[in-house]
Amino acid sequence: MTAFLFNHRKSIYYILAINLVVRAILASFTNFGIDEVYYVTYGLFPDWSFFDHPPMISVLMRITTFDMLLMDEFFIRLGALIIGTVNIYLLYRIGYLLKDRKTGIVAALLASASIYASVIVGVFILPDTPQSLFWIISLYLFIQFIHTDKSKYLYFFGIVVGFAMLSKYHGVFLWGGAGLYFLHYKWKKLFSKEFIFSVLLSIIVFSPVILWNYFNDLSSLNFHSDRVGSGSIWPNFKNFFPEFFGQLFYNNPFNVVLIVASLWYFFKNRDWAVSKPIAFLIYTGVPLSLIVLVMSMYNGTLPHWSGPGYYGLLVVASIFSTTELIRKSPKAFARYVYGGNIFILAILMLAMVQTYTGFIPLDNETQENKIGRKDPTLDLYAWDKIGEEIQVYLNEEIENKQLQENYVVLTHKWFPAAHLDFYFALPNEKPLLVLGDIKAQHIYKKINHLRGGISIGQDACFITTSLYHKEPKPELADYFKNYTKEPKVISIERAGKKALNVYIWKYKNLQKELPL
Repeated sequence: MTAFLFNHRKSIYYILAINLVVRAILASFTNFGIDEVYYVTYGLFPDWSFFDHPPMISVLMRITTFDMLLMDEFFIRLGALIIGTVNIYLLYRIGYLLKDRKTGIVAALLASASIYASVIVGVFILPDTPQSLFWIISLYLFIQFIHTDKSKYLYFFGIVVGFAMLSKYHGVFLWGGAGLYFLHYKWKKLFSKEFIFSVLLSIIVFSPVILWNYFNDLSSLNFHSDRVGSGSIWPNFKNFFPEFFGQLFYNNPFNVVLIVASLWYFFKNRDWAVSKPIAFLIYTGVPLSLIVLVMSMYNGTLPHWSGPGYYGLLVVASIFSTTELIRKSPKAFARYVYGGNIFILAILMLAMVQTYTGFIPLDNETQENKIGRKDPTLDLYAWDKIGEEIQVYLNEEIENKQLQENYVVLTHKWFPAAHLDFYFALPNEKPLLVLGDIKAQHIYKKINHLRGGISIGQDACFITTSLYHKEPKPELADYFKNYTKEPKVISIERAGKKALNVYIWKYKNLQKELPL
């Protein structure tokens, strides 16, 4: 296997093809997850920025769906499939550039084995998806700058980092890595016109987000600033261990062991430790991972926040693997490089079987209004079925004169709103509105207005599920002439067993303006 991969000149294309096929299968046979279905609203209602994130994810979706014409999971996720493949090839090229073709092949294999790089970024449509592409291009450009000392590469780096920031705010950590590199090797460069101009290029590219925040009460920046600290100086380890083990799992334990071993090796061997490109890759990776771990001791974090930093570290690990590991222990090399890919394939097969059968009893909830909430795979399976069942029931109510045909759909939060929107409301041309404050509504604050709210005399249906159950507030009834006190309960089955419940309350004849 090793001889074939290292000696066959087309082996990189086999790696890319196999990886793409696996990811395409996942994209084709799963529903949207909770986050990515929410980001579909970005494509439907484009803006210069959004409450949660910058706008690049919206641009990507509108390209792959021909301006949201092809409203299908596969085409909406197509950008992730393409970028996931391009990313692996770019990491191969970086490894090739820094050492040799063998190193590039190992970098591609390690990226293929990463759940973050292959699945989270390469299957699901998230802000991380476009950011990952610009992040890796930025790494390549800065390495070219290190090799040539040509200012044009630093300028291109500034532009591409701007696009990484237009994808997700922590693209700014690329400048952190560059700053640490200059402090290490050329601290006077931090005051050069080339460096300053490159930073200005990033700011210019990112300026639409700055202006959007300025004209929207800094709502996005305030939202994210509330997520990075608890207000206490004392650490709390409640969220630390989920973050720590989450990073380990998302980036593949086999990869993480190699990364740690490579960092220790380069630290001990001073000749390698001062290698400029390796130092830069470490500076773009280690600080981000550590900062997120520290943040987790003060507030809730998510493991994928540190994901981009691991791209450079995968290349560092590939250099270590083909420099030291394969020489000292070919068996250990094979165990970690190939074992990681076997691990991710096993995880993906298990996840797909769980999604369609629920054979692992992840949820043992006995309360009817909480059934299914502990099984995250239901988000990838149940929603097309939920949409169909809701449509059948409400159409019957219309036929029986129990509901107006022009009813409005109401719910309590951006989730499950986005799922209900994509799988039920949009296909049936029904406006969906979200009640509550901005933290509950997010982009639906804007969408409520664009959809015109609800008119006097209209009927409404309040819908939720046991996955995110919350009953309508009692005061909602004060706005309507009458309503159903007990909801219609629709049970959704998976493999012959009840998986979750859907709850529908009907509200008849709006009497006064409903605040949205």
